[in-house]
Amino acid sequence: MLDLEMQNKMTLYSDPKLRVYQLQGNQDKKTVMMRTLLGENATDQQIDDWFETYDNYQLTVTNYKYLPRVISVNYGEEEDVYSVLEYEEGSSLTQHGQLGKEHVEQLVDALDHLHRKGVVHGSVTPDNIWVTQKDRIVLYGAGEWKALGRPVQTFMQDINSLIAVLLDYAVVSDSAARALNQKKITSLGQVSDIFLNGGDVKTKGSLVEKSTKGSLVEKEAEQEFLYEKRGKPSNSRQEQGYREETQRETPRNSVPRQEPRAEQRTLPKQQNVYDIHGMQHATYIGFWRRFFAYFIDGLILGIPASILFGDGGNTVVFLLGWIYFGAMESSGMQATLGKRMLGMKVVDKRGYRLSFGHAVGRHFAKILSYITLLIGFLIVGFDQKKRALHDHVAGTLVISNK
Repeated sequence: MLDLEMQNKMTLYSDPKLRVYQLQGNQDKKTVMMRTLLGENATDQQIDDWFETYDNYQLTVTNYKYLPRVISVNYGEEEDVYSVLEYEEGSSLTQHGQLGKEHVEQLVDALDHLHRKGVVHGSVTPDNIWVTQKDRIVLYGAGEWKALGRPVQTFMQDINSLIAVLLDYAVVSDSAARALNQKKITSLGQVSDIFLNGGDVKTKGSLVEKSTKGSLVEKEAEQEFLYEKRGKPSNSRQEQGYREETQRETPRNSVPRQEPRAEQRTLPKQQNVYDIHGMQHATYIGFWRRFFAYFIDGLILGIPASILFGDGGNTVVFLLGWIYFGAMESSGMQATLGKRMLGMKVVDKRGYRLSFGHAVGRHFAKILSYITLLIGFLIVGFDQKKRALHDHVAGTLVISNK
C-alpha cells in the first residue's frame, strides 16, 4: 500500500506540462518517482489520455527489466494528475553524462520490448533515461507524448531519437557515427549492430536493403536477426521473454559480449490503476434508490423555498438548485443530502470526485433526461452500470459509498 503522505519532495525535471519529482514516504520511507501532468496547462482530453496511457502501460508493458513498474495513478492538487512509479537511486542521463556499452544494450532492449507490445515511447530523451547506482538503465515516460500534446509519434521517430542520444552521450567510433548519420536505418537491430560493429552492418539477419520498408520480407529479416541475437522465443514469450537457447554468432572484428537477459522480475501482482478507488468492485445504484434520494432532495429544497417564497418557491428551486447539486456532489461527501442518507455518491468514470464545474454540468445534463419524456431517467433500470442519460453525457456514475 502506497504511503500517500510524502516528504523530501525534490524536483527532478520540469517543463510547462510535466513535472517529475522524487518523493519519500513519511511512514514507510519508500522512495518513488512521481510524474505529474500539470492540470492548469492540460485539456480534459489530455488528462484522459494520461490515464489511458498508464492503464495500457500497466496491462501490457510493466514488470519488464528496464522499464519502471506503475504503483498508482491519481488526481492531485489543482486538477493535476500524476503517476507514481518505482524508483531506484541514480540520476538522469543529463546528469550522468555518458552511456556505456551495457547501457546502450539495455536501452535498445527496453525500446524493443515497448515496440513489440505496440507502444511508441515518443520521448526518448536524456531526461527520461535513468542510470541507477547499480549501473542499470530504466526508461521512463513511455507513451506520455499524447497526453503532453506533442505531435503524433512513430516507431521510426523513437529510433531516430535513440540515435541522437547515442551520438550525444555514448562512446561511438568515427565509423559508427558516420553509419548512424548516413545509413537508412529502419530497425533497432540495425542501431545495435552498427554501434557494436563500429559501422559495419551485418548482412545476415539485418535489414540492409533486403526489401522496401514494411514488406513481409523485411519483417521476416528483422525477426530472423532478433532470433539470432537472442535465441528462439518460447511460446510464452510475452510473459517470459526470450530464452538464450542459441548463442549469438560473434560479429567479426568485435569483442564478444554477454547478452542482457530479458527475464521478468518477480513482483507482486498489481492493481489495475482504477482500483485506487475500488471501481473494480463498485456497487452501482439502481433506479428506485436514486428516485427516493432525488425525492428527499426535492423536499429539502422545496419546503424551505415554499415557506420563504410561497408560489415562487418552485422557480427559486429551479434557478438555485444547480448550486446545491454542484456544491454537494463536488464536496467531500460526493453526494447530496438525499444521496448521502441512502448510502450513495457520485463519481467520474474512474471513481474520482467531481469538480464543481463537472457536478454543475451533470446537473444541467438532466434537462436531456427530462425532455426525453423521462426515458433518460428510466434507462437506469436497463443500463449495465445503472447510468441515466445525464450520467452518459457527463461521464459519471452513482455508486455505493460503502
